[in-house]
Amino acid sequence: MNAIPRAFLLAATLATSAGQASASSIQFDIAGLDALSSSVLGFDFIDGDGPSNSVYISHINTDGIAGSVTLIGGASASTSGGYLLEDSAFYSSLQLEYSGASQISLHLATTDNAPAPGMFEDTLAIYLLDISSGLPSIFTDEPLGTNALISWTASGLGQGNLLVYGPLTPVPATWTATFLNDPNPVPEPGIPLLLATGIAGLLLTKTLRRGS
Repeated sequence: MNAIPRAFLLAATLATSAGQASASSIQFDIAGLDALSSSVLGFDFIDGDGPSNSVYISHINTDGIAGSVTLIGGASASTSGGYLLEDSAFYSSLQLEYSGASQISLHLATTDNAPAPGMFEDTLAIYLLDISSGLPSIFTDEPLGTNALISWTASGLGQGNLLVYGPLTPVPATWTATFLNDPNPVPEPGIPLLLATGIAGLLLTKTLRRGS
């Protein structure tokens, strides 16, 4: 194989690997918590195929008072005030307790890498939990019966799959989750692609000089 095909093969390979990384930004809001003496938001992150994804929780706003924080598995607190969930463990969990809160809003920043062949998608679920029992305090129409408020799975298709569930019975609380970024972004050239293009150009120039 001469220099020109090798250069363009390298460019294509690096361009493909550069395009595999994607991410999503999700805004989550819940309101109508006044009827509850305290609220616990639970975040469960389930690993389906080994370490490949993470969820960063930040921009937490509430009119309540923050209480205890519980971290399990690949969950950790950030020095910037947020919380990181990594799939370094099969099960990672974060629980945030608030008292006197009527509303809570926060931002989720996720990676969205596809699962390995034959493996399962990484999954995040958010719950409203009872402080005394640790069980969901709202029954939802989540099909597996976990009573999650929302779920997100890493598909590798850009942002992942986001589902918002509704209550099975009337409850005072309401919640929403929406993507903040364009669901179909136009990819920009990354550093690997630019580097490969430059190498291809150099090899092409060198080959043409030799042939002249």
